[in-house]
Formats: sequence, structure tokens, C-alpha cells
Amino acid sequence: MKELVQKLGGTIVECNTTYNGKRDFTEDHKKVIKDHGFYDIAKVDIMDSEGEEKLPVKNGKHLKYNLVGTHLKNIVSAICGIESLNAEKIYFSSLYEGKGKIMCRRGEIPVPTPAVVNIANEYNLTINEINFDKELITPTGIGILASVGVCKDLDIAQETIIKSGIGFGKRAYNTPCNLKAYILKNNKK
Repeated sequence: MKELVQKLGGTIVECNTTYNGKRDFTEDHKKVIKDHGFYDIAKVDIMDSEGEEKLPVKNGKHLKYNLVGTHLKNIVSAICGIESLNAEKIYFSSLYEGKGKIMCRRGEIPVPTPAVVNIANEYNLTINEINFDKELITPTGIGILASVGVCKDLDIAQETIIKSGIGFGKRAYNTPCNLKAYILKNNKK
């Protein structure tokens, strides 16, 4: 991660978690960021460190608004980083989400969270539920995918992998949870 962030002159974007833990309040979250050495490699933006704002949910059945960090405007940095890859299209595979409920500062909410469901519905993204009592898809994550990507399983035999990367997230689960990303060149061109 260090090489990519520094090559792009990027910012590490974080949010306080809605579930209980070491990152659910800004001061605790800053300590985790420091302990992991993130401040040593790049600027870090905790999106809700200075408060939240309400974004209206258009035609929401259960929600009339979604709470987001006031630094949401800074997410442009993620989009610019993706844009700098000069990719023709960004594809991502099928999305899988756990089930159940998670505790957050505002009480218990269902998984997938209402924000994730609303974004998925708005952008016609299918979320496949798996038998796993945890949250796998965050609102920020699906928001970025919805903004820049196309959900499609590629015929990898028609592609050459130019670069690849993998992320494992920060949560300790008893099963592998990761995101793989590739820069591909289409062999037909």
C-alpha cells in the first residue's frame, strides 16, 4: 500500500466504524492509525472526524436520509486515484455480503446495512447473501464501486494481467475476506 499511496501522492481515507471496537471514536481511531504506521506513509482523512451530515435518500422506503462524514467531499481523492490508472473500464466481480445485525453508535442495524442496500438498489448492483454473520460490504466501499465500476465476471482467458493487488481489510474474521484488483490488457485489441 505504501508504494501506491506515495506514487499517487494519495490520502488514506478512513471512517469511524459503526460497530464497537478500537475505531468507533475518532481519538481511538487515530491511535490505531498511528500504531499501524499509516501517518508515516501518507496523509490520513477520517471522514467523520469533524461530524456528520445527512444525505437525502431518494424514494427511501425505510430511510429518509443517510448519515455520512462531513469529509465525504474528500472522497474525490479516491476517485482521482482510480482515474490516474487510465483504465478504459473498471470491472469488479459479484458482491457477497453477510447477514445478521451489527452494533453501532446509534444502536443495532441489519446487515447488509440500509446505506449499502440503497446504493446497491440505486445502481442496480446485486448483493449475494452468504451464511456469515458479519458485515463485508461498507457504504464507502460500495459507493466507490458504484461510482467508477461495472459489475461483470470477466473471461480471464481473454486478458493479460499487467498488475495486481490484494487487500484483506482490518477486521479479524475466521474466514478469508479479501478484495483482489487487477489492471488487465484485453488480448483481442
